[in-house]
Amino acid sequence: MKNILQKTLILSTTVLLINCADDIEIPASLTAPVAKDDNATVSSGSSTTIKVLSNDSPSENRVLDTSSIIITTDVKEGATVVNSNGTVTYTSDGVFTGTETFLYTVKDTNGTTSNKATVRVTISTDTTATDTTATNTTATNTTATDTKEEVVVTKTAPKAINDSSSTTQGTAITISLLDNDIDNGDGLNKITIIQDTKNGTVILNANGTATYTSTSTFTGTDTFTYQVSDRNGLNSNTATVTITVT
Repeated sequence: MKNILQKTLILSTTVLLINCADDIEIPASLTAPVAKDDNATVSSGSSTTIKVLSNDSPSENRVLDTSSIIITTDVKEGATVVNSNGTVTYTSDGVFTGTETFLYTVKDTNGTTSNKATVRVTISTDTTATDTTATNTTATNTTATDTKEEVVVTKTAPKAINDSSSTTQGTAITISLLDNDIDNGDGLNKITIIQDTKNGTVILNANGTATYTSTSTFTGTDTFTYQVSDRNGLNSNTATVTITVT
């Protein structure tokens, strides 16, 4: 953009006006995407998939990155799993009824992070889990009732809990990821890195630990996220591991 600037140079009592044309580049104003609160309902012991991005707005001239959702504050009584299509699956633990909440952020394709939005999930008692069939037979003024009840048991996913650790620059550290994770009774048997570190390397070990090594020049905070699976193939929520490098 060409702007005409007027510069004033004062020499003693003489005022000299200089008109010059400068090339000035004014960057476009970029605003952060806006994440809005969501609500969902689910029966106890069941799962629901929430389209958290359906009411969110990207920054100007950008689109939302559906793979960039991060759970900043997780639920306490169930489990959440972030899906690559921009949805979040909540699974009830089968015991708790009431309201659960979690917070999330999302980025646009420019890498700009939104505000934190709250998702409220209402968990109610499942009144449809029992299938009852009744047959009435009448003989000599006597009524007999045969009732068959079938209860459907829903498996719950494991729950991964955030971890933190510290190390010095360039020094490897081994983190026990599964020590604080919650097993649903079927055994935890697989760890998957969802988002890798930016300033080091992570190696998953067969005993359920992860070895992190920072680069030789990095100091600060590095993070990576992971999910854990049980022997039935159910995936946990996404947990974040934070490493402080000094």
